[in-house]
Amino acid sequence: METMNRKKVLELIKQKSISAEQGLELIKLMENDSRKNDSVDIAVIGIACRLPGANDPDSFWSNLKNGVCSVKDISADRFTEGIDGIYCKKAGMLDSINKFDPLFFSISPKEAEIMDPQQRIFLEECWKLFEDAGYSPAELRGSRCGVFAGAVSGDYLSVLKDAELENEGDALLGMAPSILASRIAYYLDLKGPSISVETACSSSLSALHMACMNIREGTCDMAIAGGISLFPDTGLLRRACNLNMLSPSGVCSPFDNSADGTVLSEGAALVLLKPVDKALRDKDHIYGVIKGISINQDGKTNGITAPSISSQSELEKSVYRKYGIDPERIIYIEAHGTGTELGDPIEIKALSEAFREFTDRKNYCAVGSVKSNIGHCTIASGVAGLIKLLLCMKNGEIPATLNYTSPNEHIDFEGSPFYVADKKQKIEAGKGKSYLMAMSAFGFSGTNCHLVVENHSEEHSASDDIRSLILLSGRKKKQLRARIDSLREYIRNNMQELRLQDISYTLAMGREHMAVRYGFWCSSIGELLEKLGCIADEEFCDINSAGKVTVSEDETIKEFYSVKGPDFGKLFESRECFRISLPTYEFEENVYWPKRKEALQPVGEKASVTGRRSSTDSKDMISSAIMNALKKVLRVSDDDIFGDIPFAEYGMDSITVIDIINSINSELGIELPKTALFNYSTLNVLTEHISEKFVIDNDTVSKSDELTAESVTNDENDEIAVIGISLNFPDAPDQRIFWENLRSGRNSVRDVTRWKEEDYYSSDNRKNTSYSKWGALIDDISLFDEAFFHVTPKEAEEMDPQQRLFLMEAYNAFVDAGYRSDELYGSDCGVFVGCGSSEYGTAIGSKADKHNAHFFLGNISSVLAARISYFLNLRGVNIAVDTACSSSLVAIDMACESLRNHKCSIALAGGVYLIPSSDFYVSTSNAKMLSPTGKCHTFDNSADGFVPGEGAAAVILKPLKQAIKDKDDIYAVICGSGCNYDGKTNGITSPSGPSQSELVRDVYSAYGITPDRIGYVEAHGSGTKLGDPIEVDALSEVFGKYSDEKQFCAIGSVKTNIGHLLSASGIAGFIKAVLCVKNSLYVPSLNFEQANENIDFANSPFYVNTETRPWRSDDRLAAVSAFGVSGTNAHVVIRDHKDNRSPSPVKKHYLFVFSAKAKVSLEKALGQMVIWLEDNNEVSPFEVSASLIGCRDQHGFRKAFAADGISGLTAQLKSFLSDIGREYHVIKRKRETVDITELYLNNADVTSETVQKLADDFENGTDLTIAKEFNKI
Repeated sequence: METMNRKKVLELIKQKSISAEQGLELIKLMENDSRKNDSVDIAVIGIACRLPGANDPDSFWSNLKNGVCSVKDISADRFTEGIDGIYCKKAGMLDSINKFDPLFFSISPKEAEIMDPQQRIFLEECWKLFEDAGYSPAELRGSRCGVFAGAVSGDYLSVLKDAELENEGDALLGMAPSILASRIAYYLDLKGPSISVETACSSSLSALHMACMNIREGTCDMAIAGGISLFPDTGLLRRACNLNMLSPSGVCSPFDNSADGTVLSEGAALVLLKPVDKALRDKDHIYGVIKGISINQDGKTNGITAPSISSQSELEKSVYRKYGIDPERIIYIEAHGTGTELGDPIEIKALSEAFREFTDRKNYCAVGSVKSNIGHCTIASGVAGLIKLLLCMKNGEIPATLNYTSPNEHIDFEGSPFYVADKKQKIEAGKGKSYLMAMSAFGFSGTNCHLVVENHSEEHSASDDIRSLILLSGRKKKQLRARIDSLREYIRNNMQELRLQDISYTLAMGREHMAVRYGFWCSSIGELLEKLGCIADEEFCDINSAGKVTVSEDETIKEFYSVKGPDFGKLFESRECFRISLPTYEFEENVYWPKRKEALQPVGEKASVTGRRSSTDSKDMISSAIMNALKKVLRVSDDDIFGDIPFAEYGMDSITVIDIINSINSELGIELPKTALFNYSTLNVLTEHISEKFVIDNDTVSKSDELTAESVTNDENDEIAVIGISLNFPDAPDQRIFWENLRSGRNSVRDVTRWKEEDYYSSDNRKNTSYSKWGALIDDISLFDEAFFHVTPKEAEEMDPQQRLFLMEAYNAFVDAGYRSDELYGSDCGVFVGCGSSEYGTAIGSKADKHNAHFFLGNISSVLAARISYFLNLRGVNIAVDTACSSSLVAIDMACESLRNHKCSIALAGGVYLIPSSDFYVSTSNAKMLSPTGKCHTFDNSADGFVPGEGAAAVILKPLKQAIKDKDDIYAVICGSGCNYDGKTNGITSPSGPSQSELVRDVYSAYGITPDRIGYVEAHGSGTKLGDPIEVDALSEVFGKYSDEKQFCAIGSVKTNIGHLLSASGIAGFIKAVLCVKNSLYVPSLNFEQANENIDFANSPFYVNTETRPWRSDDRLAAVSAFGVSGTNAHVVIRDHKDNRSPSPVKKHYLFVFSAKAKVSLEKALGQMVIWLEDNNEVSPFEVSASLIGCRDQHGFRKAFAADGISGLTAQLKSFLSDIGREYHVIKRKRETVDITELYLNNADVTSETVQKLADDFENGTDLTIAKEFNKI
């Protein structure tokens, strides 16, 4: 247009219509107007990215700063077709491209599965982008915000073809690049241009250029610009290999002489743009300012994919000229830098030519490439480089470009303005001084882009520390918890840069207030941090919940908890507040990836059969039918459906509405019109409408929908095997003695002798004394083998004995499961421990320095759980759980969930509780919790409180299928588990029968368990007059819905044997139930004579078992409950396991090896082995031998025996232990490790001489190992 106008003026001069002077003045005016329009500075006010090794900008910067290379070997299971034929087997891959949160964006799970994952991830990153900028959807709806996305048709269509879904209606939109840019515009009702751009590797910077142009032209007021590239299958990798584009070494080495090609990667990168003057007016956070940007095309070169020096150089010079940019101010260039022998020299030569027009300086400007860190994410690579550049400005540092040792022989860096930033360096511009950075992207199609960015300094006054409102929310509890935790971590790491009013303003005005909410006031950053660390999930308010309560008397908080779209703008009218970058939303992650048609299964639902509760209430039937239709057609889950949420938010459209109506009509036998879901748009409204308009007969619900034992199929995918147990309980230092105590009905409660009676006890309950002096305590809680765990005696003395005791039991649990330390080292084993703080500090008084590091770490619950992970280098999730009395059973449930969700492949779960000080007795006596008679009368009419107990226990858990495959010795199988919370009751410590019933019902429903199959319930049964009846009534309500049979299920409580172990009580009951199931025996619940007057056992499914007797059933199921005084309930169901392992072979000669770190420990182990062999004299000698060799750590103190069987070993052990002069071999330095699988394990004819030699070798320092292809015991 400018050229045409200039020509028009020249024509007017030629025609003498205007004078030459007038024409010259007109031309000057036009040039000034054009320059003024082009020089509108564009602020970057938000960034978002998901890149290899980094799901957000903070982790991306951390990787850059620390020189992390995120290019890795391509996982063999990433692609179903494998990677054979791909010569470069390294790439930068994203995690979990198959996961998405569709209902967040009102997309049905059914449609989500058909959508290109590029659309899904781009949509989520757009949301994070707006949050990072501090903008809520309410501010954006209807705005002139543009969307410019670098996008290309991916290879997801081939995935759909494999599943025979390529012709699904949703695929038309789900695969279209144009729709990729439109998804967020549709969801938020954005009115600016929405355009997808494809210029190969320069696509995202081309999209950025278009966004800047549209802002400058006034077409939009702000804009999203970015790009995304994914590999849903191997198509792109194979094509790149066929073109010989990829590095054979799998290393991207920009500018290096070893550069041999690029390495591809996945990624999504986006920025949010706005005119800088408007950004300042709106108090936006500004990462940097785009001073100039332009694009051009190579035209005719040596080939369509060949880069052009002249085109690149001319582009760069045009940007500097047009926008008045002095290249001497440019301190860093983020180059395209793909690591190719031809491309890198061309890029540096072009830049050098462009710079020489403006400066003769040498080696003053750093150059680098993010591709050395993450690979080449093609479509998204340009904006990925821009985000790196902006993060450099934010953090005042240029990170090192990796893989650079010597310059490409075709690049003359010494004679150029550039040097490679091969070491990280601080930016020395000085505080408040401006500087420039530049970057380039070149598409192999010939489209080049270059831009220049200026840093932006923000100076704000100090925090006003006025009382501020903090508002937090999430779509579900899990997301709100994630938001709280991420915010707390962010504030902890950035306290010096943050102001309270900015945090408050951004959270109130820059976030959507979702259904699950929590709010509070605070007056300082420190107070905010403290309060964030104290928020419990139970305090959350769900505004979609019918039973929600307002938990605050504050009017502002009350409005937040009750109004769906609150507006708190008035709170900030008189304050200086800015939008700031805070952690963004963590979406729910469910898998949406098509499988072959015959294997297709609804996503988001458990594979086990879930039946609908039968009810005579027609509204329940109607509601259930509607929910079934939504689940069937849209593939939503029960957890996603709420009574007052519009159906449209589940992703319903005009096509799926017909299927939903047909499903409802079919199930209820009615004829709803097709418009019903639009006229009656929520579950509650439609249910009410149907109940008023139609008569629903109970028989409408078919028998096939009822949950019966016959309809339930065991799904081993959700079942968890118990493969190891270790415990230390009152009168029971191990499980063998514990089981014998249970069988014999032993009561381990007795007078407490740990403290002087006169120091804490008084029979008349004087002030600050206890009226109880009874308990089930462990004999000596001070004992610990500190040397075994590499702990100094000084540190051990200052460690809470709970840490010491649990560490030993955790290790022994792995030993019992048959796992050596070297097998566990570096594994993803998770650790979940129920525990709470003890009174060890009170107990030792002034003996310890309570401010030193040992005492501090030695008395923190989180460190208690971490000790075993640190010792064995376990890399899985590690969590200390404190829900009071339900802690350890909650820990078991958390471990099961982690295993089911593949967060870990093996898990340790347990609990510990010790009473080092008598203060506990005094405080619980003051609360009238303890039994004044010293007995736990569970379910009895004389129940008068609980009796304290101590203990520690751990179990090893593993997915059942894997445990069977690994030939683990399986005690029992967890077939269902769950937790819930009481909510508002008569008091925070009062149990809730409805909550307990709901939990039990939900567990049985979710895992397809019919209660009439359960033969025993290990109850919480703490022996209180109120708690016991509530528990039995809650269980009876659920059991009674499945069977009218009376007193078919035994019930009991281990607390009658060993007292109430508080945080360890759940696992104590769990282990009791496991041993009952495994040994086919009921054991007595003690202290029961006459039923509690508030329990009607005769008309319930239960009876209290008071004797040891056989459990005659081929299908033994037991349930375990634990209820925390804080209101958290847990319920677990276990079943027996039929050991179908093949019989072990028989040999004539066997090797038995024993070792320990100390002589006393070895002697103890040998003595325990004698007792165990006498109790298990029919055990396979092969399995004993193999387990001792292959499943135990081999330590310095050693003894080995060669025997012909179990009786021979037992005799040798007894003879050796009775010898006063017995000697052990002590190894100070191990010689070697020898695999004896073929020589011994698989050799049926192994001779006695060979076995004896192996025994001698072991005793003399040779470690023995075997393949673990045997039945472990």
